[in-house]
Amino acid sequence: MRLTFLICSALLMMTFACKPKDPFVVNDQMLNSVPDSVIVVDSMINILTDIQLAEAYVNEMRSDSIPKEDRLKQYYSEIFSMHHIDGTSYKRSYDYYVGNPILMNHIYVKVTEKLNLMESEHATVKKNVK
Repeated sequence: MRLTFLICSALLMMTFACKPKDPFVVNDQMLNSVPDSVIVVDSMINILTDIQLAEAYVNEMRSDSIPKEDRLKQYYSEIFSMHHIDGTSYKRSYDYYVGNPILMNHIYVKVTEKLNLMESEHATVKKNVK
């Protein structure tokens, strides 16, 4: 009886130990294997957060004499300058991450988290001002 219990316990432990890794989890190796010609993940998160804010702002503007596409080009230029990149390096990096959907998903999850945090901080400040 005891031998059967030990064998069953060993089999259970081996079964759980051999569980396959989640293919959608980003690990340090993936983050560190980004080519030098590509904007690093943390910077890309910040850039895409700023782009999302700019696009939301332009879409909410009601009375602007400048067409939305021109306004967005202006904001993109300012964002790229602020992050010390150019449009070419952004496009190359964006294309790289699109080709690596697990990393792109990770980036957009972080962008969403940052935007949600900003929104909650804004709501708290707005609430305290009233």
